[in-house]
Amino acid sequence: MEFEESIDRELNNAISDGIAPGAVAIVVNKNQTLYEKSFGFQSLRTQSPMAIDSIFNIASMTKPIAALGCMRAVEQGLLRLDQNAGDLIPWLDEVQVLEGFTSSGKPLLRKARTRITLRKLLTHTSGFVYDIWNSNQNRYLQFAGTGTVSNGAIESLKQPLAFEPGEKWGYGPGIDWATRLLEVVTGQPLGKYLESEIFKPLGMSDTSFEPIRVDERKFGRRAALHRATSNGYKTMKDGTLDRASSRRFDGGGGGLYSTAADYGKFMKTLLNEGKFEGKHILSAGTVKLMSENQMGALRVPQMRSTDYFLSADADFLPGIEKSWGLSFLINEENNPGGRDKGSLSWAGLCNTYFWIDSTNEIAAALLCQLLPFAHPPVIELLSRFEKAIYKNL
Repeated sequence: MEFEESIDRELNNAISDGIAPGAVAIVVNKNQTLYEKSFGFQSLRTQSPMAIDSIFNIASMTKPIAALGCMRAVEQGLLRLDQNAGDLIPWLDEVQVLEGFTSSGKPLLRKARTRITLRKLLTHTSGFVYDIWNSNQNRYLQFAGTGTVSNGAIESLKQPLAFEPGEKWGYGPGIDWATRLLEVVTGQPLGKYLESEIFKPLGMSDTSFEPIRVDERKFGRRAALHRATSNGYKTMKDGTLDRASSRRFDGGGGGLYSTAADYGKFMKTLLNEGKFEGKHILSAGTVKLMSENQMGALRVPQMRSTDYFLSADADFLPGIEKSWGLSFLINEENNPGGRDKGSLSWAGLCNTYFWIDSTNEIAAALLCQLLPFAHPPVIELLSRFEKAIYKNL
């Protein structure tokens, strides 16, 4: 089958050329899995082969799943998109905006003039940003000595805003705060809520926060994390991100582990307007809302890295205008040779990627486990993977 052979060729070449130690690729439509294969090694250190059911740290591919959980709460009347978030978490009414620094390097802070809302948290327009892609936030953290947003402690989320809420797009931990709101109104830890409301109904049995801690039987299926060096890839320490294993809370911004098959079920649910194999997770209207631009005239710019160990500069679909939904990147134009205008997509720090193209009723994910994020050879592979799919649709 030419469709399958074309994808095989791209992925096999990528492994033989050393673009990635290993990968799993999946392509689905509304009703079935069209393609699912593994390539290369799960760990270079042990030489264990990658498997279709290998478990990946999907990092920020957690965000769309967490957003779906928030939108279930919106449908249930527990949350409202434009309510003042400070009504549920008072600190969010007190958060300050980082305006710059004095000549001596002291941060200049002022109280935010506008309110933070769930919509702003889900669209990365709240002002909360990651220091990895924001030089001012990086400088502030060095001054304060408080560590990064992702260091695992709930208190680490309490950092200043990089801009006035609603004025810009800045990639950050807003969804961690969104899911803190969700925990307040449901009275449940995020992991437990997602398990009962999403994972069990969809049969996502290999998706959870840090499953290795609670199910040692899955340890051997974990894809090890690798680091790109001048001499090829090296397996990192114990094969994980230290900061991921030290988390003290279930954050909607990252932390889920999953498989290609499980994420395929999530993508099928969105292709089917909120339904999967008879289970109704969201209404079609809510899925439509999540799939539309929710930040007006603002656009998603290139993400400039402050830490090239963790991330390269990232500019997905360069030259194409991009907006943000609840909570997905949306390309506002067709990607030549690939996904149509209005497709939903995002990625995870360890080089996991997906997109959902409702126009063509197709979705795909490419899962690797390596650093830095947005590694240019992997981004090029992602583009070739996409073109191989659409060439044979």
